[in-house]
Amino acid sequence: MAATSTVRHASAPRRRHAQRQPFDRRELERRGWRTTLDYQENHERDDSGVLGAVTALWRAEGEWTDEDGAVIALVSIASSPAAAWRRLRVAADSTRTRARSEEVARR
Repeated sequence: MAATSTVRHASAPRRRHAQRQPFDRRELERRGWRTTLDYQENHERDDSGVLGAVTALWRAEGEWTDEDGAVIALVSIASSPAAAWRRLRVAADSTRTRARSEEVARR
């Protein structure tokens, strides 16, 4: 009987039964952002206390430390996880672009 090897590549950890993270979140994490995602429900009731609607909100947060050690924290809220990540990524891109243009102006 032949022996089998269970060598795993360090660069590609194996995940079982896990969903892939949204593209925008993966991009943020690839660039050094630390990210979290929270879910919240707002229960809207009428004057008599009867539940009228449930509003789902997703809160994506990102934190990044720049070269000077300053921490930049951003938050985006949307009705779906994908929309929250997309908004956070747009905000992060504009923040880093603004930081780069300020750095160039200081020189």
